[in-house]
Amino acid sequence: MAAQMGVARVNLNEAGSSPSPAAPPRRKRALRAFLRTKVAVAGVTVAIVMTLVALLAPILATHPADVGPRTHPEIRLLPPSGAHWFGTDELGRDLYSRVLFGIRASMIIAVATVSVTFAIGVPVGVTAGFSSDWWPEVLMRLADVFLSIPSIVLAILFATLIGKGMLNLVIAIALVWWPVYARLAHGITLTTSQYEYVTAARALGARPARIMARHVLPNILSPLLIQVSLDFGRVILFAAGLAFIGLGPPVPVPELGTMVESSRRYALQAWWTAVFPGAAIFFLALAFNILGDSLRDAFDPRVERNG
Repeated sequence: MAAQMGVARVNLNEAGSSPSPAAPPRRKRALRAFLRTKVAVAGVTVAIVMTLVALLAPILATHPADVGPRTHPEIRLLPPSGAHWFGTDELGRDLYSRVLFGIRASMIIAVATVSVTFAIGVPVGVTAGFSSDWWPEVLMRLADVFLSIPSIVLAILFATLIGKGMLNLVIAIALVWWPVYARLAHGITLTTSQYEYVTAARALGARPARIMARHVLPNILSPLLIQVSLDFGRVILFAAGLAFIGLGPPVPVPELGTMVESSRRYALQAWWTAVFPGAAIFFLALAFNILGDSLRDAFDPRVERNG
């Protein structure tokens, strides 16, 4: 018995809450491979630029007052010029300033939505994968029901019931998105809980909460963070789509999807009203998708092993 306990202690101490000695070199190699990939660096660069634009929008905007309810009918639908770099919209507002604040709004929606879904889905998935209680399993079955229904249908339903508004849009998307994180965390936790050091911790009488905090969560964070980086671009597209059909923030809040929708009637005579907001959506989603894909390729152990 003493020998078995000694082995258990050795296994627990070796695994612990920190990665194995081989993990840091592997992560360094993955980071070097990531930085050597030109597409990955380009994605990171665009993502950083878009983030800075969102943070500095009040400073970079040339006509910040046009973000509010102010209109200028006398200069409506002017083409791009020195006075209005992206032209003006159907109400005479400076499109450049509104696109900057639209990027800001999209980033806020993406950060808030991913944070809420992470905070809800991960604890549910980890608890269901590690605990034998009945209520986490009930939540996982509910997550399966949500995943079986097209997400856009559920999002439209929730957004219609909740109403318009940026906060309501975040809630509607989060209600649809949390099962993704719950299912991912659940699957990884089931695998991780079978590792020897987790079994050793159980044998030594460690409490489930301590085992989850010290031994399970550190090992599932990498794939979850990669999922977060991928979901930024997806949430931006998702929110823009909902705003395009009239379920986004109310006027006059500058939201890129709403701006594209309002430009449909003038697209032929004023192309800039659709092109610039649409290009902002495109580059936002593309940058974060490239970033997420590159992180997955660099840090996913299965990719490294196959390579």
